[in-house]
Amino acid sequence: MREFQESERQPEQSRTAQDFPLPQGPAPGSVPSGYGAPSGATADQAREAAFFAELDRRGIPMLDRPRKLVAGEVLTWIGSAVVVLVGIVLVVAGAVAGPSTLYDFGVAPSLAIPMGIGCLVQAIIQLIGAYWLHRGHHGGRITLTVIGALNIVFDIGQIISGQPIILLMCLYIAITVLLMWGRDCTAYLHSERHQREVAEFVNKTHTGHLSFPLNRGG
Repeated sequence: MREFQESERQPEQSRTAQDFPLPQGPAPGSVPSGYGAPSGATADQAREAAFFAELDRRGIPMLDRPRKLVAGEVLTWIGSAVVVLVGIVLVVAGAVAGPSTLYDFGVAPSLAIPMGIGCLVQAIIQLIGAYWLHRGHHGGRITLTVIGALNIVFDIGQIISGQPIILLMCLYIAITVLLMWGRDCTAYLHSERHQREVAEFVNKTHTGHLSFPLNRGG
């Protein structure tokens, strides 16, 4: 009985801070759950989760690049390469070849170099338009359409006169432009524009920066 009473009288041992562990929070560099992000997600993962959640909320689909659009881009690259080649030939011929040689090819000596420079400028504009189209910008399609239409308009006289090379070139341009204006191509470009708007919204509401287009293979 005395031993029991003595044990009751023993002073309580002091407790340290280790006896009261604090609740564990998210790991450094992570963010709490929310905006569709899982608990402990990194800031990059949170931004991407917010991006996809906002797409879902607005009903914006993520569409694959249509094959018609890819075909139109490829034809544009090929056509631009041909225009560059023609431009270089005209500039070199205008500087080196004699007037009789140029006349044989139906080119006025005084116009060879300006025509060559014009071809190079046109090719640069086409390449810029093709690049923006590949990035999903509707303005790239507009640029290529305007250039194609101008080429056809300026070549109407030669088409009427029955020059087969010019006729084939205009058909090439027309097919390229028509491929870009398919219904699925328009839907894809609209989707890309809305996705860029969502990416801008996420960048304004979250820390860091969300790069667009996302790395999703294409």
